This record gives sequence, C-alpha cells and structure tokens, in this order.
Amino acid sequence: MKKIVILISGRGSNMAALIAASRAGQLGAAEIAAVLANRSDAEGLKIAADAGIATAVVEHRAYPDRVAFDAALAQAIEVHAPDLVVLAGFMRILTPAFVERFSGRLLNIHPSLLPAFPGVHTHAQALAAGVRVHGCTVHFVTPELDHGPIVIQSAVPVFDSDDESTLAERVLAREHLIYAQAVRWFVEDRLVIEGMRVRLIGGAQTDGSLRAPSWCDMADIKAGDTVQLLGLPDWLIHDLPVEEQEEMKSFVGGITKITEIDTYGYFWVSFPGHCFCVLREFIKRSPDSQAGQA
Repeated sequence: MKKIVILISGRGSNMAALIAASRAGQLGAAEIAAVLANRSDAEGLKIAADAGIATAVVEHRAYPDRVAFDAALAQAIEVHAPDLVVLAGFMRILTPAFVERFSGRLLNIHPSLLPAFPGVHTHAQALAAGVRVHGCTVHFVTPELDHGPIVIQSAVPVFDSDDESTLAERVLAREHLIYAQAVRWFVEDRLVIEGMRVRLIGGAQTDGSLRAPSWCDMADIKAGDTVQLLGLPDWLIHDLPVEEQEEMKSFVGGITKITEIDTYGYFWVSFPGHCFCVLREFIKRSPDSQAGQA
C-alpha cells in the first residue's frame, strides 16, 4: 500500500477529487496519509479532516525565508513516510533542495497545456492569446517552475463567449479526472521518467506518448457500451438557440450507445439529429436491453 501526502494552500478542489477517487478505489493500492497546508485558513483542511485524513499546517509566514520553510515542510511530510507527494493548489515556489529531496515522487497539476502559459492567470493568458484549445497538465516537479516531465494532459475547446470563469470551470473538470489517473499510474509503478519524457508501461499507445487521458486504463465504459445521459455540460449548449437547447435537454435521461471515445477523453453519444461529446460524469452504464428507448 503506497502512501500519499497532499499539499494545499486553499480550497483544495483537486485534493477533494483525489479523496473521492481514493474512496471509489480509483487510485489503486494507495492511501492518502495526510494533507498539509501552508495556511491555517486553507479550506481544504476541513474537507480532509472530515474525511478522516490527518492534517497539519506549516505556516510559511512563521519562517524567515523559503529555505527554512521548505526544510520544515519536508520534515512534516517525512513524518508520514510517503511514496508520493502531490501538489494540489499549493501556492509556494519550492526550493531546489526540496524538489531534489522528493525527486521522482513529486507531482503537480497546472491549468494549461504546458509548456504554454506557465505561471499564474493561465486562463486569462489563453484568452488573450486567442488559442482555440486550452487544458491542463500533470507533470513531475523539477526546480524550474511549471517545467518537468509531462505525465498526462487533457484539452478542452475555447469558445468565443468564454471568460476566465467559464474556461476555468471547463478545465477544472478535466483536472479532477487526469490527476486521479496520473496518481494511479504512479501507484501501479507504470511511470518511467526518461529525460524530459515519461513512458507509460503497458500503455495502449505504442509510440511512448501520453495523450489525455488513456481511457482504456481509467474508464469503466468503452465504445459501444449502452449508457444513460445524466445531464449536459453548460458549455455544450450555451451558444445554441433556445429551441435547440430545449431539444437537447430532452435527451437527458435517455439511453444511447457510446459511438467513440476520442483522444481527449470525451465520450461521443448520438441522439436523433444530434451527435455530441460529454465527460464521464454525465453518463452512467445502462443494460444493453434498454438501448433504443431514447
């Protein structure tokens, strides 16, 4: 059983998603041993405590410099003897000594398709640059900020009507999925770092690349399976005429088949006059005998 320590600074939405994934058995043979924060008012601490996970605070303002803080933080982490340290919205730049101490077992998630848009305000950067595709990246941490071997990425479309809030919401949904996948791969000893590349042992892809995400590893639903549509993402329908929005909403609760799972991890479904994609959270498996009732 591998032990995981999560570091947060605020609400910890990715932390909460990892806790939920752990409870659902989606992280493999691993336990989240502790959640540590650099702020005593980090909202995620209560979420972790309510889940029965040990928590601790190493307040960065109590230390004279980054070196002293990182040394104290490392000691607090080592108490739990983790196999993996996960940064989940941890808003501190780590010193090279800290990174080297946990080299090869320190993961971060960044809300952009690295190497594009490192640093902060990534969604504003994406909108200002006029990109049509944005997303998120899980990578091993190196001393250089937002720069390390990439484990997995996930892309989302950027719409003309997007603002920072709508784009951030769309990307965050992908973050919650691919971080759990990356952690599971680590737990299963399937990630091999080769320079600035990461090779997935036993991956479905034969060229060594890791596109987002490898659903043959993660999903319990495959192309051709019969599913029920549970809802529709707002970004899918918000630019449509009202009549068409209502028509698509009428499909919710209906039964259909997965026609394709694309390389970005979207599940494509078909209803009369419409073919569109949704995330895993918007569908559930349904008995084949119900197919055709939509």
